[in-house]
Order: sequence, then C-alpha cells, then structure tokens
Amino acid sequence: MMCAPNKYILILLLTLGVLFNKTSAQQVNTLYFMDNVPLRHTLNPSFQPTQHLYISLPVIGFTQFSIGNNSVSMKDVIYNYNGTTVSAFDAVGGNNGKFYRRLSSTTSINASAEVNLMSIGLKHKDAFWSFSLTEKFQSSIGIPKDIFKIALFGTPQLFNNDFELTTMESDATLYTEAALGYATKLNKKWAVGAKLKYLYGTANFSNINTDLYLNAGVDKWTIAGAGSVNYSSPIALNLAADFSSLTYKLPKDLNDWMKKSGSGFGVDIGATYKASKVLTLSAGLVDLGFIKWKRNALNVNFESNFTFDGIGVIDSIKTISGAQDAIDKFGNGTFLSDSLVTALKAASVYGNSQNSYRTATPTTLNVGAEYALMETKLTLGLLSRTQLFKKILTEEITLSLNAKPVDWFNASVSTSLFAGRLSSVGTAFGLRTGFVHWFLAADYIPFQKSTFYGFPIPYTTEVFNFALGINLVFDQPEKNIGLRKQKNKKGCISCGYY
Repeated sequence: MMCAPNKYILILLLTLGVLFNKTSAQQVNTLYFMDNVPLRHTLNPSFQPTQHLYISLPVIGFTQFSIGNNSVSMKDVIYNYNGTTVSAFDAVGGNNGKFYRRLSSTTSINASAEVNLMSIGLKHKDAFWSFSLTEKFQSSIGIPKDIFKIALFGTPQLFNNDFELTTMESDATLYTEAALGYATKLNKKWAVGAKLKYLYGTANFSNINTDLYLNAGVDKWTIAGAGSVNYSSPIALNLAADFSSLTYKLPKDLNDWMKKSGSGFGVDIGATYKASKVLTLSAGLVDLGFIKWKRNALNVNFESNFTFDGIGVIDSIKTISGAQDAIDKFGNGTFLSDSLVTALKAASVYGNSQNSYRTATPTTLNVGAEYALMETKLTLGLLSRTQLFKKILTEEITLSLNAKPVDWFNASVSTSLFAGRLSSVGTAFGLRTGFVHWFLAADYIPFQKSTFYGFPIPYTTEVFNFALGINLVFDQPEKNIGLRKQKNKKGCISCGYY
C-alpha cells in the first residue's frame, strides 16, 4: 500500500514515529523452547544447553534486535475503504474513535539491541556454568492515552478538559553486562539456575514524573505536577542556572571515552519442573537490576502548578486539510505540540543539580509450559512474557510448535496473541554442522506486509524483532570417544567431534 502526498505524509510520519521508536527490551519468544540453542539460558537461567561446551563468537555469536510498541499497528492507521487508501483520521472512511479505543492506557514505544562480546558455557555432570560479556542498548518512551486524546479530539469542551499525563516518561540506556551463571538439576523433576550480573554503565538519559496533569479550557490552561530529567554519559553538559544556554565538553581521548558513567548489579533466577513424562513447566525472572549513574550527572527537577490564559481551543488532527495547513497549525500555536511546549515553559519552579541517581533495568518474567506430543521429537509450547518498566506493564502470549527430528536440527513455528494479533508467524531454526551451531529466529513475520516509498514495513504487527547466532559447540569427550569407536568398527579411519 502507498500513501499519497499532503496530509497522508503527516499521518505516516506520526505513525512511523509510534511504530518504529520501540523498552521494551524485547526478547525473541520463539527461542524459549529451542533446546539445542546454546544461549537459550538467557531467557531462563535454569535451562542447560544440550552441548557439553559452547564458545560464542564475538558479535555473530548472539545478536538480538527489537523495535515496536504495545498499542497499534500500521493497519490501525492506514487501510482500504471502498477501494481507496484512507487513514483513521479522514472525514470519509476514517474512524479516529476506533483508533483511540485501540490504544493502551500508556503506549510504550521501545527499542532494544543486544550484542555478544564473549560467552562460554560448560557442563559438568548435573551442573552448568556460564560467563558472558554483552553490550546492551535499551530505550523506552511512554505516551499517555490522553496525549492522543488531545491530538484526535482537541479540547471539545469550553471548560475543564482534563488530561492525565503522569506516564509521559522516557529512558535510553547503553551499558555492558558481565554475567556469571550457574544451573543444576536437584533431582529428576527439578532444575534451578541463577545469574549474578555486574552492569557497567556507559550512558543514560531518563525522565520520570511523580504527577502530571493538564486542565484545558477556552479561557485558561492549568498544568500541575512534578518530575525530573536525569543525564549521565562521557560527554559533560553544562546547563546555565537560568536555562538560557547549554554547552558540552567531549572526552579528551579513547581512555576517557571508555571510563564508566555508572555501575550496578542485576540477577536472573529460574526454575524448571518436570510435572510428568509429557509436561514440563518453567519460570524465569530476567534482568532484575539497577545502575547508579555518577559521571557528568545532570538533574533537572520541576514542580508546577501554573495557570495561564490565551490558548483557546486546540485543533485536532482531523481538522488538517493539507500539508500547508498542518504547518500553519503547528506554527501558530493552535496545535498540540506548540501548546504543550508553551505550558511546560510556563512551569513554576525549575532546578538543576549534579547528583548521582539510579535507574532500573527492564525486568521480564517468563512462564512456560511444554507438552510432548511425540516424546522429544515434537512438542507444543505456551509462553507468557510479562515485562515491567517505569510502572508500565506489557504482556505477550506465544504459542509454538517445536520439532526436533534429529540431534543436529530443530525448528519452531509460533504465533503471538497481543503484539502479533495472531496475524503473524514466528519461526526459529537451529542447525549443527560439525562443531558449529547456527540459529536464526524472529517472532513477528506478518502475513500481510506493505511498502512506504519502496521500503517494506510491517502492516498488521506492532513489533519487529530477530535474533541470530553462530557458536562453537562440543560434546562430552566420553561421548565422542564412544562415537569414534562405533564409527571405527564400521571402517571410519579418522573421526573427530560430532
């Protein structure tokens, strides 16, 4: 599908900003039941690889990326109406009320990336040890539903249009994680695992509101609340006391760039329970931790309870008739962005300081159930993933069919309920060739896709993610000796690791 110029361009830009800005650090759920993937224990520390030893190659050993939101897909904004491409905001064929009802109470827009620097895992009897260094980037923007309410419907009442904006928060964090993991089988039914993590913080920008609301009317606007904006990185920022200027200072050399801006700790815990011969239950709490930021720390705090006049009625998106009209309304103060900026500038009290502060890492709870249809050859998996970050809770339910016909190959096909809306398919493949293991996985491959000026974009899904890796894997020496002996009896002159 392709949008025409003028107002559709504005709508697409707004929609792409919502769709492709996405904390939630998003894992690839389809990997959860792929038991031959060496790094599956990142989703639940009680999981043990099927291999005796693995060595994860830098960067290509494990790379993961995710982007999306928890509310809307492109299909909610741009669609076909009587053979014509329309938007939800058009006078004919549009339905901005339906779009508004689709939104979550807070739209969480998230982006995350994870790159392996080094990783190694070793099994010994019923225990498994692992160590890894991983570079992680996580970002999140929370948009309250009332922001869209203003944009879609403006201020329809002459007086007392109330808007709750407290969850209008953001966070962007870059850090290195060093993790030491241990998992063991307690008995034939129970296995447990845990990881201790040291977090080496590189940079952070975050804001949080303790309270923020807006009351808008034709005669006056009142904005009230309190919150803070925090910053820490190798780049020093200097903010004037009266907020009239902002200057910066770069690190002097590479060593100065590499110095930590903050540090913290985290933990993963998990358990697996073999309920019967055909049913296995599992749960893992991942990335429960914090980072305390100190280097070049800058804090901007505000408290506001301010009333001012002169705003008048705010235009909604539906009143835009073309590109020039949009420019005029953004520029002359009758649209949302200009009015909110005016309101925030008029806040009563500002203050800045250089105090250290803490941020939490996005914490994920994975709860899974796997039912064996054909012993270990074919299983059915159900996974619930719940993530909490900055008081915003996101949830996904994934159903998968998992096949392992032979030791050197397995695959999984999945579908997801919320972000995937049962209109996409997830897939994962794990292949072992000698002592090299390859895997590739994604959760949200849409059944229907679209293009924007030639670029493919997801149309029916809210999230796009993928994970891939190439690892060196080795079996137990005793097992390999036995394999060589069996092959030598059949005339094999030289056999190495399988």
